[in-house]
Amino acid sequence: MVRRVAFAQVALGFTVNSLGACLVLLARDLGTPAGELAWLSSSFGAGLLVVGAAGRWALGYGPRRAMLGSALVAAAGAALLATAPVAPPAAAGALLLGLGAAGLVLVTPALLRGPDAAARLLVRRGVAPRQ
Repeated sequence: MVRRVAFAQVALGFTVNSLGACLVLLARDLGTPAGELAWLSSSFGAGLLVVGAAGRWALGYGPRRAMLGSALVAAAGAALLATAPVAPPAAAGALLLGLGAAGLVLVTPALLRGPDAAARLLVRRGVAPRQ
């Protein structure tokens, strides 16, 4: 499970950090000024708000199911964002992507339990070196 959590954190970091660069390409593809799509990069923050409110409910089904659900929502959002022919579905995709990414953030501490959970969490997030 620790390995899955590590991969989820790497994918999360890559996805959230690369969204800003993708907006330039999306704006070009949609024929829209990039400034009009800049708000899409805040979809992760919006997802954090939703997940903060619904997190206890989501974790009630178990952390593994929450992780799978979050990954599927993020994947669906990324696919919709990548294939959207106009701005409204692209916005929906960005919001789903943000929601799924925020879900991954929520479930990570629940999956890394035990006496050394804090150290493992820091290693998975890239803050501390492995010992």
